[in-house]
Amino acid sequence: MVFSPDQLVQLKQFSLARVICDSGDDVTHVQRDVFTMVKSRDEYLPCRNIPQIDLKMWSDCCMDCGKAGDFRSITNHFRRRRDSTRFSYQSDKPESENKTVTSLGDFRSSVYSKHEVDTQMQEMKLRMREMETLVDDMEHAMKKMKKNMATMMSHAAKEMFCMEDSGEKRMHGDKWSRDDCTVCRCKMGKTRCKTVPCPTPNCPFPKKMPGQCCMVC
Repeated sequence: MVFSPDQLVQLKQFSLARVICDSGDDVTHVQRDVFTMVKSRDEYLPCRNIPQIDLKMWSDCCMDCGKAGDFRSITNHFRRRRDSTRFSYQSDKPESENKTVTSLGDFRSSVYSKHEVDTQMQEMKLRMREMETLVDDMEHAMKKMKKNMATMMSHAAKEMFCMEDSGEKRMHGDKWSRDDCTVCRCKMGKTRCKTVPCPTPNCPFPKKMPGQCCMVC
């Protein structure tokens, strides 16, 4: 079959993205090149912006020109012969006339051969395997980095100390009582203290016992 210049223009703008938009289930957005990974959502285009074939380039002398561009009006370019005889009932047509005109799926198959699709699928699988390897390497590097950071923090903590108001030096991890009610701890060069809260004694003359924080009756 020899295509006209207008038909060739239509064929060249046909893409696998258009096939996905037309054949996918509830697909409304797709990247222009479906074999490359998008870096942001902005690279997804609405299906209405993906070029599609104008089927009017294949319609000539249709019986109902109001339907030009519909596959049912495509004539002898996609079927062996055309009979102008009309029938009142579908069952009256000869068996050969009841055969469906070449479907859109068959037409797409003529544009994208099985070999081309298989080749592109293999390339996609190869890229996916490369991405999986890259992710595994990154996870391994992050685990190693986390382990090294923990080791560095451990060594750094041993060299850190806290200084009390009295001038006494406390090393990282040391714990001591500043008074009967206050417990302090040195952590990463900072002194952190916690005071024990005491309830109000339920007696007229409470007493403070040695070594105890709270007053007792």
